[in-house]
Amino acid sequence: TVYDILSKAEFFKDKERTLS
Repeated sequence: TVYDILSKAEFFKDKERTLS
């Protein structure tokens, strides 16, 4: 679903932020 994709995108964004 679109919501699922958005959730994943946000999750990856958060992960990138933590890694940075």
